[in-house]
Parts: sequence; C-alpha cells; structure tokens
Amino acid sequence: MSQKRVYNSSVLSQQLKRTLHLTDARWAAWLWRDPDGWRFGIHAGLTRARHRALENLLRRPAWHDWLSGALTSRRSRRRKVDSAAPELDCGRLYAFPAENGEGCLLVGADELESPARHFWQVLAWEPPSPPARYHPEPAGQGAFPPFVLHTSASYDLGVVLEQVLVFLSARLPCAGGLIALRSGRRFEVRSVWRLPDAWIGQDVDLESALTLRRMVSRRRVALWEGPQMWKAAP
Repeated sequence: MSQKRVYNSSVLSQQLKRTLHLTDARWAAWLWRDPDGWRFGIHAGLTRARHRALENLLRRPAWHDWLSGALTSRRSRRRKVDSAAPELDCGRLYAFPAENGEGCLLVGADELESPARHFWQVLAWEPPSPPARYHPEPAGQGAFPPFVLHTSASYDLGVVLEQVLVFLSARLPCAGGLIALRSGRRFEVRSVWRLPDAWIGQDVDLESALTLRRMVSRRRVALWEGPQMWKAAP
C-alpha cells in the first residue's frame, strides 16, 4: 500500500511540473483546510522561501477567507498578489477547488490565459489523498471560537454569508449547508456549501415546508440525518 502511494505521488508531481511548463506558471500546490490553517500536499516549483511566504500569506484573514471561499463555492478564483508577498515570485494566485470541495490546487503565475486555466481546472477535478498530518477537527470538542468577520468597507451580504458558511463547515461534520433569509412567509436561499449552485435564489414557501414551519413556530432546531435527509428538507 505504501508503494502505491509513493508511485501516485510521483506521477501527480510530474503532472504538476509538466502543467507548469505548459502554462508558464511558477509553482503549484495542493492544499487542504483544517482547524489549524492549511495543510500542504503534493507541490511543484514551491521552494522553501515560497513555501514560507505562502504560509504567512494564508495566515492573513483576508487571504484565508479568499481561499476558503473558493472551497465553499467550488469555483475557481484569482487574486493579485502585488506587494503582499514578493517572495512568491508571481503576480497572481489562482485557486482551483476540487469538484468534491475536499482540496484546492493553488497556482502562482503572472497571468494565466483561458486555455491555461482550463488545464489547471481539469487537473484539479479530483484531488489526491490528503497529507498524513491532515485531521479535521472532530465535532463537539471544545467551544466555538468567536466568529470574526473579514470584509471590505463596502458591505457585501454575499461575502458575509459565505464567511459564515466557511466558519461553520470547518467545525461541524456536515455533507452540505445553505443559508436562507426569511422574508414574510418565504425563505430565499442566499448561499450554499457543497450543494448545487442552482439552489441560490430559490424561494421556499413556509406553507409547503412543514419542517421549516415547525422550526419557526417552535423556535427550535430541526435535524435531518441519514441518506434521505435532503428528501425531507424543503
């Protein structure tokens, strides 16, 4: 079994190196989110200096939330580095989350054209095995740390709701989640995590959702468990 893991790691490392060459990117690394921050997996072109600079950059709340948001939405995104971390030797960071939301392929480059981004999106489709040190925080152990909102001066409700989902998803064992805001007798889905993006914007009528109606009237939390839980949810 250990030989298989070494072989797969070698193959994936070569894939990263060749894709760096094809797309004119500087470096690439697989990352996983856990309660202690970010765990690094297979990488290419990531020197020690770049590795330290990237770790320091992702400790900053704004950058941590930016990368967490990519995992939550399962959508690729990019951001200028500028003078935030000159040791990274790139103008932009590109985040390509895995389809299952379990890992993210982070790429450093000056500029990736559309065909190059498609290369990385395909490569990030299915993540490798997480590193051995990766241990998600078990649920129910210890109190929740205070939620700190990190957003720009211009208030963006979408960013706020996304950060709330990121905060909760890192601390609760759940297969998916959403935030819906109530307006009268209806709830509108405003943010999702590991659920179809098509759900965003959908309305749920309290008259047709018995479980939600009971939650509102009794002011208590309802739990759905098992493979049929989403069929019971509105």
